[in-house]
Amino acid sequence: MLEHTTPSLQILIQVATAAGGFRPVHEDGVVLDPATGSCAVIDGGGARGDLATALIQRDYAGVLAGLLSAADLAPELAVARCLERLSALLQQANRSDPRMAGSGAAVTALLVHDDHAHIAHCGDTRAYLLREFTLSQLTTDDTMVAELVASGEIQPHEAADHPYANIVTQVLGFSDEIQVHALEQPLLPGDVVLLCTDGLWRALPAVELEDLMLGPVDSLHTALIDRAVELGTDNVAVIVAQVNSLAAAE
Repeated sequence: MLEHTTPSLQILIQVATAAGGFRPVHEDGVVLDPATGSCAVIDGGGARGDLATALIQRDYAGVLAGLLSAADLAPELAVARCLERLSALLQQANRSDPRMAGSGAAVTALLVHDDHAHIAHCGDTRAYLLREFTLSQLTTDDTMVAELVASGEIQPHEAADHPYANIVTQVLGFSDEIQVHALEQPLLPGDVVLLCTDGLWRALPAVELEDLMLGPVDSLHTALIDRAVELGTDNVAVIVAQVNSLAAAE
């Protein structure tokens, strides 16, 4: 568990991953950066998704630290720029290492600054917010079906079973022209932020995910992983960030 504090909030971050029983290689992973309190979930894919995940885990903290030290870069922009830099590093690895040609990763990253969650996202990993018993998806998937839903061509309930359900349109490392999405969410004591790979949200029906999120937060990360492994066939990674009042925590 990682503890990160702001002037008024305490953030307790817990992580869990699992390969599941059907995949020979574990391509999902997490990053925890104690220096900044930042964290990320990673879903590697392509030729060697495991190596793409390992590269991001290796370089994330150093890249973010360098960006945060730049006097002209606002902290809320640093996490998004970090993913852009990591995408460029993945592209370099794809060109220089024959094993990695065609490897990439979907990533959702979180940095808490001034009591706001700054989230950067590319691919079909997700961020959710639980507030006052209501679970909301903060990110929008970079997938073909998400685009079809947004355009009104299909209804949201048709997305899961659509023939294009598994087509991801953006990931780090595959293109010079990736679009990293950035969003800001004010945080309140009692909030819970969930970052997860698609091994969780594709396995669990939305109503069951919300029910689990309403359970004990201290064991939530393991409860989510256990249920995803039980129901799904994919690798899975989750990060649960519990937001408390710093005054109450002290």
